[in-house]
Amino acid sequence: MSESSGLGGLFDKAKDKLKDLATDENIEKAAEQVKKATPDSVDGYVDKAAAEAKKHNDDGPAASPGPRPGPRPGPRPGA
Repeated sequence: MSESSGLGGLFDKAKDKLKDLATDENIEKAAEQVKKATPDSVDGYVDKAAAEAKKHNDDGPAASPGPRPGPRPGPRPGA
């Protein structure tokens, strides 16, 4: 069985298709549609999300820092 067959191959094909669709132009079109369907009060959030999507599109997966470490959950002091 080759690497491009099976479930892994399906995921690879899906990722490639997503990369083809995630152009700046398509991100902008999607953002405009969301802004038409939502109140004006969320336009800033939509614009910010679109800008981040475009940035990740330009950077590629290797440049994404991944999840940031945060405080570990645990007992609160005095609890």
